Amino acid sequence: MQPAFKKNGKDFQAITYIADFMVYLPNGDVEVIDIKGMVTETFAVKRKMFEFKYPHLQLIPLKHVQKYGGYITLDEYNKLQRAEKRAKKLKQAK
Repeated sequence: MQPAFKKNGKDFQAITYIADFMVYLPNGDVEVIDIKGMVTETFAVKRKMFEFKYPHLQLIPLKHVQKYGGYITLDEYNKLQRAEKRAKKLKQAK
């Protein structure tokens, strides 16, 4: 995503990203699938870089969550977590 470079005599390593799967759809679209256990700060930055560099590709991070029935998108997981947290706060406030 970013090539290696040298600055002031110091070498900087390339920033790379390798997704778990690439799905080629019949309509020509490409979905890039990445299975995450947990989101690290590194992934959050690489996701932003990916979205900027490859606007024509769709990055879909998935997470396996048994209580939600298996694999769900990371965005959906975050929504569900926020909703659970709000519901818990409301329940405690009663």
